[in-house]
Amino acid sequence: MVGPHHVVDVKDTYCPAPYDQFVIQWNGDVVACCTDYEGRTKTANVFVTGIEGAWKGETLKQRKRDMLEGRLLDVCAKCQGVK
Repeated sequence: MVGPHHVVDVKDTYCPAPYDQFVIQWNGDVVACCTDYEGRTKTANVFVTGIEGAWKGETLKQRKRDMLEGRLLDVCAKCQGVK
């Protein structure tokens, strides 16, 4: 379990969002996708870690590894952009 979401196995799990997007929400939370309006893919908070810390943080690195190994957060698995 990563945060409040389960990691699920899905085919074709590559998504460019964690590699080319850095979305900071109003409260400083960094999310992995620009369509995550509810903050369900939070990886860090820039008020706590700073921008560089959020970008290089272990949570984001783990999300990328999981994605490349076929595991996604349940919210990501439902995304049409991943398929």
